[in-house]
This record gives sequence, C-alpha cells and structure tokens, in this order.
Amino acid sequence: MNVPTDDFFDRLHAAADAVPPSTLELPVVLVASRRKATARRALTGVAAFTAVAVVGVGVAAGVPGEVAHELAPAAGYETLSTEVVHQEVAPGITAVAEAATYELPDGTVVLDTGIETGAHGDRFLVVSTVEVGAAGYDIQVDPETGEVLETQESNDPAHIQKMIDLGYAPAEVQHVQLVVGDDGELGRLREGAVPAHVVLDEVGSAVLTSPSGSDLLVGLTEPSGGWAETTTYLATWEPIAGPENREVTSVAVPTLPVAGDGFELYVVQADPPGDRLSFRGALAVTNHDELVTTCGPQASACELTFDPKTREVGAGSTDPRTETPEDPVATALDELAPGADLMSVCLELRGQGAVAVTEMGAKAPEKLGVEPDTWRRCVVDRSYAWG
Repeated sequence: MNVPTDDFFDRLHAAADAVPPSTLELPVVLVASRRKATARRALTGVAAFTAVAVVGVGVAAGVPGEVAHELAPAAGYETLSTEVVHQEVAPGITAVAEAATYELPDGTVVLDTGIETGAHGDRFLVVSTVEVGAAGYDIQVDPETGEVLETQESNDPAHIQKMIDLGYAPAEVQHVQLVVGDDGELGRLREGAVPAHVVLDEVGSAVLTSPSGSDLLVGLTEPSGGWAETTTYLATWEPIAGPENREVTSVAVPTLPVAGDGFELYVVQADPPGDRLSFRGALAVTNHDELVTTCGPQASACELTFDPKTREVGAGSTDPRTETPEDPVATALDELAPGADLMSVCLELRGQGAVAVTEMGAKAPEKLGVEPDTWRRCVVDRSYAWG
C-alpha cells in the first residue's frame, strides 16, 4: 500500500502547529481521506484484467452474463457498478467476473456477487473495509522479570497518535468479509449496517462445501497491473476438464478489486460434471514470481461446510493428500533431500524432459519450452514438498 513519506508528515505537523487546536483526531481524518482514494484506485481497470467486455446492461462479449438486482440508490452511498457478470472458466466452474459495487462514505465497499445460496433468497455478498492501526505494537516489559506487563493494541487511538507523533505513518489493514443476504440485507449494508449473517469474518483462502456437494471457492490474491501483471489460477489435485475440454490441473479465474491496494478477490462456484472439483490451492503468477496459497493441515479455517438453510458454517475435513500424497510425483518430491532442485525434478518426472530452471531470467514456462499447465502443477507440487 502507498504510505505517506516522512516529508509528508513534516509538512502535516508544520501546518498543524500553525492553526488552533482541533477537536478532530488525526488518525480518523487521515484514514477517512485516504479510504476514498484507495477504493477508487482499487476499482480501476477490472474489465481489462477479466477480459470481459460489457456493453449496455448485462451484455458480455462471448460470456454468459446476468444483471444485478437493481435497487433505487439511497443517500449516503455511491453506485460504482450495477453489473453482475458470471464467466464459465471450465465446465461446471463459474467465476464472478464483475460484481455490482457500492461505496460508502467511509470507504467501505459492498459487492454483490450474484451467486445464490439456494435458500431465503440469499446471495453471497462481500463487505470490504480498510481499518487504520499503528505501525506495530507497544509492549511494556518488566525489566527485572521480563514479564509482559501491557500490550497496547495497534488499533488503539492513543497508540496510533503516539506513533504518528514519533513520525510513523498509520498502517492500513484490510478487512474483507463474506456474508449472505437478500435484497433487503444488501440495502442495509449499503447504508452502513453491520452484516446480519457473516459466513467468513476474514477472507483469506477458503472452500465452502454445501450439502448438495457444490463448492464455493473464495480468496484474496495479489493485484494485477503494472509491470508485474498477475494471473490467478485455481489448482486441482487431479486433472479436470478445462477450456475446450482439455484436461488441466489449473484454471485461470478473474478477480475483483476490493478496497485497498494490496489485494483482489476471486469468487468461484464449482459444480463440475462427474466427480466434483477437488481444490488444491490458488496460484498467483506474475512474469517473475509465483505465490501459492494452499489448504494445508494447519489451515483450520480453510475447508469448511456451509448450510444455506441454517446459514451456519462448520468445520470441514482437510484433504488427507496434504500430508500423504497419492500422486507418485508428489511422493518423490517429498522424499528428496532439502536443497534439491524440485522444479527440475518435477518437470522431468511429469514428462517435460531435463529442464534446468535455476538460471536467472528463465523461470517462465514459455522461456523454458515446457507445457504451461504442467509448469503450474509443479509450482504447486513444490509448495507441498517437505511439509
């Protein structure tokens, strides 16, 4: 995220010294003024990334689309988009390519994904806020015993002001919630109400499985744009039917901007024909790096169950393959000694021949002459190796 420089604070304090004392709290003023600009930056360029061309209302070029529920705008929020566009990225796998988007005066952004839960007229909604905090914690320790006497939380106003006085910029923490509700609940959220039915209080990376066996995959990923444009893929344990019915183990999905510069959101409903999708992780790929987010045995809030009728969330069961791989290649990688070139070994075992991938500037599959889906599969394989 963009952070004010020391020069900015020098000028700010100089200006403050030149005027009478104010009853406004500086941290509140700073975050209120920056939230608006942050949301604006985050909501720019989504159509270009998702490659969905929208003309008029609910019309997408070559992509199935639907129109969001239109509600009369109420005072106090701004309608940034009324479109909901769903894109089938693979047979039985539908991603939200565009969501109806509303911005509140304090910078909170509410998204309507248009994905119905199947009960109560509910849809999956997203509430994204940017909260302000100090740059770190203020911990008081007894010098004789070493015992922690007091810990000042980073969101305490007095501590925020103290750190500002020392010249440290307030830190912004993004809070993204997945909630459910009908048109009435959407109206409440647009007026700043607290969500009535929270499914995930902190979106990170999760799989929600309904009693029908359908999965909702939701998570945050790095943003696209700039010189390091990011493409987000969802990875599976076994090959599935991909675009044009080719077998793949990774499917590219569009992402949605949320308030804040640091993240974008994917929301995907998966109900493929035959065996249901077995989700392995999310993979964010740039032209120079890869970032894997997996549902491992330590991620207790990653694989969950969701009952649309009761709106209750329960603990799911982590896929046992996270600890005991069934795939012979994954098993072989797990048995290699630390320090081995996992990518080279994986690519060779998966039929790509002997490929050296340790050279600088030769990381991308197109530079190495290997099949891109196999490359991505090995990137995820590598993240699981050695636990």
